[in-house]
Amino acid sequence: MNEMDYQKALELLRAGNARAAMEGAWALSQRGDGHGDAVLGAVYEFGGDGVERNLNTALHYYRASVEKSASVEGGLGIARIQYRGTAGPRDIDEAFRIYKVVADTSAHYVAQYMVGKMYLDGEAVQKDLAEAERYARLALKNRNIYAFELLAAVSTAKGLKWQALVWRLKLKIAFSLCKNSYRVRKI
Repeated sequence: MNEMDYQKALELLRAGNARAAMEGAWALSQRGDGHGDAVLGAVYEFGGDGVERNLNTALHYYRASVEKSASVEGGLGIARIQYRGTAGPRDIDEAFRIYKVVADTSAHYVAQYMVGKMYLDGEAVQKDLAEAERYARLALKNRNIYAFELLAAVSTAKGLKWQALVWRLKLKIAFSLCKNSYRVRKI
C-alpha cells in the first residue's frame, strides 16, 4: 500500500472532493491495492461532489478491498450497508459477523461499539448484557464517545438507574469538554 496516496485520497474525500478522491483511489486500485477500493466504496456509499450514491457499486468496491488487502474499512463498509439494509434486504447476521471479526482482530472502535449494541439489542445474537458491556468498554478504551451512551443503555437494562445516569453525565461532559480527544463520528 502506498500510504501517502491512500491518506491523500481519504483527505480529499473528507474534504468533500469525491471526484479527486476517486482519481487517487482508482490509481491505487489499479496497482492492486485494496485500500483504494475502500475509498471508492465510500465515495459510492455516501456520494457527493457530483458522484451519485450507488450502494451496489459501493458493496462491489468494499468487497474488492477486503479480497485484495483484507481492508478493515472495506469490511466496515460492507457491515454498515448490510446492517442498515440500504442496498437490499437487511442482513444483520452478516453485519454482526463482520463487525465481530473486525472488533476482535483490529480493535476498531466502531466495530466494538456495534458489536456491543447488537448484543444489547439482541440483533443477530442472543441478548447478552455482559458482552454488550464488555464491547462498550473496549470501544470507550479506544476513545469512542458514543460508548458512554451504550454503557448507559446497558446499565438501564440491568436496572442500574444511578449508574446509567453517571454514564450519561460522563457523555455530556465528554461532549462539552473533551470533544477533540474522543472520536466523535456518526456511526
